[in-house]
Amino acid sequence: MRDRLFLQIQIWRVIDLKQLYLLYTLLVSATLFASNPPPAVTDNLDKAVEVGRLYQKPLLIFFTGGSSCQKSREFLSDTLNDQDFQTELDRKFILVKIEFAEVAKHTVEKIRTNYQVKEKYQIFSLPTLVMTTPEGDEIAQIAPRPISPEAYGKYLFTLYDQYFTLAYRVESGKLKNEVKKAYQQAKQFSDQGLINQIIEEGLKGEDKPFFALEKYTLLLQADQLTHPMREELESIVRASKDRAHQKRLALLEFQQNVKEHLHPRTAVGPIVAYLQELGEEDLVERSQLGALVADFLGEEASKEMVQPFGNCTAE
Repeated sequence: MRDRLFLQIQIWRVIDLKQLYLLYTLLVSATLFASNPPPAVTDNLDKAVEVGRLYQKPLLIFFTGGSSCQKSREFLSDTLNDQDFQTELDRKFILVKIEFAEVAKHTVEKIRTNYQVKEKYQIFSLPTLVMTTPEGDEIAQIAPRPISPEAYGKYLFTLYDQYFTLAYRVESGKLKNEVKKAYQQAKQFSDQGLINQIIEEGLKGEDKPFFALEKYTLLLQADQLTHPMREELESIVRASKDRAHQKRLALLEFQQNVKEHLHPRTAVGPIVAYLQELGEEDLVERSQLGALVADFLGEEASKEMVQPFGNCTAE
């Protein structure tokens, strides 16, 4: 009896608890779906998120224009309204249609709600598809494609499977030596949380300078680059001595300096310092960076700063 109990304990230690949880979720979702399947298409995002959470199914949100939008009309008639397409996608997704039709077609409340959804997902053109997690968090924005509904459905299935597989590998710590490859895959999706997780993992490995630059770039773009974080990331990159990394860092520092409204001569300091390190090694690169300094400071002012480093031309 004790031997049998000991064996059971060892088996439980080996099994990945995350895999067990995932299996449990899928089994519960399948049971619920069989007894009470959700509607094929809804125009209520809140309702779709509730159903998505219940069945653990991702969402596909179709943003379309009214009858005056030719691309939307074609997409609706050729793809979205195709019964086989709806039936096929309904197996894996909760389908939502957010329509920006003529004003007379919707109530004021519905128009306001649709525009709030449009703003939430930053939709700038119609028609557009947004794939989300069951909780409504964006995975990817997808433009309609001139292919058959069947082929388009397979493309959407493949895209979600790629995301799900990647997210599982990241969450379960199974990236091993493929962190950089996983990062490139993640960039095709909109899940910033997933991207940040991979960057943090990359900062622990041999590609640390590369991921430091990626983090620097993302924080700069989001206006979230604090001085302590900036110093930490810059020190990581400088320690690598890689010329391509140094050049990229100099340009990023220049952008951040401009954002902080530093004096022009101070702002171009990182580029000038990089030119000093470069010496006469690459005249074409020196010419390009020298031109950038000249455009920013003006021809006369730039000569004072660039002159000590030699002739910045490719002649």
